[in-house]
Amino acid sequence: MFKKLFFSVLLLALVCANASAVSFDRGLSLKETSVFMPRKSVFFGGFFSYHNLNSSSYQIAIVKDLGLKAYTLKATPFLYFTVADNQAVGVRFSYKRNMLDFGGTDLNLSDDLSFSLSEFYLLQHTYSASVAYRAYIPFKGSRIFALFADAGLEVGFGQSRNLSGSGDTATGTYVTSWEYGLNVSPGVSLFLTNVTALELSVGLLGVSYSTKDQVRNHVDNGKLSGLGGHLSIDYLSINIGITFALPY
Repeated sequence: MFKKLFFSVLLLALVCANASAVSFDRGLSLKETSVFMPRKSVFFGGFFSYHNLNSSSYQIAIVKDLGLKAYTLKATPFLYFTVADNQAVGVRFSYKRNMLDFGGTDLNLSDDLSFSLSEFYLLQHTYSASVAYRAYIPFKGSRIFALFADAGLEVGFGQSRNLSGSGDTATGTYVTSWEYGLNVSPGVSLFLTNVTALELSVGLLGVSYSTKDQVRNHVDNGKLSGLGGHLSIDYLSINIGITFALPY
């Protein structure tokens, strides 16, 4: 009898707590916020980044005569259509290219211990496409500044080749890869004119599965697959871009 009474009281307390929690409105409903991106509008834009590094006979710490050339290029255009006020669906495409040309260097750990690193060359490019959903939350009812979140299902294909060593000791490897993932990227949007907005987004959550096929010296074959995820700010995926909203 006591157990039945105890569980009845506990169940009643949970129901009351749930009811009170539901009645409390935090003001995050998209239906009740002001309109930042109207229904049936189209907006497009993209993110772009480029990094370049060149060094010749550079010395730092234990590294002597460092010769290095490298660059990273990434472009991500996108197109969205708003199916409801502040809610949009669309597509994103991405192209990323990496090049690393390492001319070799000497490492001096001490007067009696030193060794050399051989030459290494890497060229890699990746194509990806995703179907995305975006939701805006205007900041204090503003039509100029808003927070947003992008969620997208992505598939990507990549190829890379690298060459290490030189002469008779040179080895070459060719790799093809596929990657499938779910990514969530929050950000902010600021309209500079009536149709032009500046945006910043950062990768926050992601789950991906990848497979890689490797051919070494046109003879040896290898395979690699992996599943991973993260729930943290990815500083390597911070993007700054521009958006154009078409008049409707």
